[in-house]
Amino acid sequence: MPWLRGNGEWRNENGSEPDVWEVIEDVKTFSKIDPDRRYISGHSWGGDEVWAIVLRTPDLWAAAGIMAGSAASVPAQLNLVANAKHVPFFLWKGTQDPIPNRQANLEYFRDSLAQVGDSPKVVIAEGVGHNPRPEDRASMQTWLFEHIRQRPSHFSFVIDTPQHRGMCGISIPQKYPDSYLNVEPQVSFECWIKDSTVQITTANSSRLDVDFGPGGPNLSGNSEADRKRQTNTRRVGSVEGAFAHLVIVCPGSERIVN
Repeated sequence: MPWLRGNGEWRNENGSEPDVWEVIEDVKTFSKIDPDRRYISGHSWGGDEVWAIVLRTPDLWAAAGIMAGSAASVPAQLNLVANAKHVPFFLWKGTQDPIPNRQANLEYFRDSLAQVGDSPKVVIAEGVGHNPRPEDRASMQTWLFEHIRQRPSHFSFVIDTPQHRGMCGISIPQKYPDSYLNVEPQVSFECWIKDSTVQITTANSSRLDVDFGPGGPNLSGNSEADRKRQTNTRRVGSVEGAFAHLVIVCPGSERIVN
């Protein structure tokens, strides 16, 4: 993670996240990026930001590393950890770290990831303080580079921000995109891909965007929507994929929009 912008408070000003996206776009202007080999890591506040970014953009990363970080950037009650259950995590902490909450945060990272089936790699550096040594960073980098981005056949996503509305080509638009007075409901979806069928179920939303092209699972071919079980789908026409049936189950009215 890069250094923060100016002298602002990162938690109140969207942190380093804009830098991450701008760096990626800048690199694309002079080099090719393998979308299956993108890695993100950070130390201290940078680790906090890694946690926030990966839980909201899990389909972009092959693996993630957090060194002496905290989970303050994503309150546990948001229930976002399962979003990143397919992203391998490397967790590091020095035994002599003077910041008192780092041990508790390491345990939270470890336990919350394990609860969703994503047990992380945990490294405890004996006699080391808050800052990792060069060999600690090198070890993490070696571990990160062993991984390739996963293409899960079953995943779920909880949405809590206007900026990140989904993953793997599936997204739920804002209910009140032009209003600051209405509180957006916390919405989510779950997707299963099996053989020639893709099934998506939403919670607290009756609208859905689907695009399984290069930005999603990168399926190719023709698709046929199962309209008998499809309700109030926002844009079925953007669906691409090598499957025979797309089944979308949303709460709400029995209205189909192509």
